[in-house]
Amino acid sequence: MTRSERQPFTRQVTAIGPHWVLDQRHQNIEKNHTDRTSRHQETTHEEITYLLLPDGSLKYVAVWEEETVHISDATPRVVIDRSHHLRDIGDGELKAFDFEKVHREYGRHGKGIKTWGDREPGKKLLVHAKGVGLSMALKRLL
Repeated sequence: MTRSERQPFTRQVTAIGPHWVLDQRHQNIEKNHTDRTSRHQETTHEEITYLLLPDGSLKYVAVWEEETVHISDATPRVVIDRSHHLRDIGDGELKAFDFEKVHREYGRHGKGIKTWGDREPGKKLLVHAKGVGLSMALKRLL
C-alpha cells in the first residue's frame, strides 16, 4: 500500500505584490487506483487566499500543487505540478465571509477518493446581510 504523507506546502506567488490577507482556505483531494500490477495516487492540494491590494481591489488567489505517484513493478514514479490562478473576488466568494468556516473530511486515505479541507463555507450564517462578512474582514485589518 502506498500512502503519501505530506507536509503543508508554502508557495510564494510574486505576481501579487504588496497585499493584506483577508482569509485563507484549503482543499485536498486524494484519488487512489489499484489494479493487479500497479498503484496510482493523485493528490491535489489547493490553498486559497482572499486579498486586499493597496489600490483597494479584492483578489482571489488559488495555488495548486498536484502530485501523481505511479508504482508499477515496485518502481515509483512521482510527478509534481504547481500552478496558480488570480482573479477578482466575485459574488460566489462573498459567501465564504458570510458563513462559518468548517473543516470537512470525506473518505479514507489510500482507498478510493478522499477529500478534506475548509474551502466550502458551512451552513451557519454569521451575519445579517450579504457582504457584511467581507466588511467585517476588512475592518479587522485596521
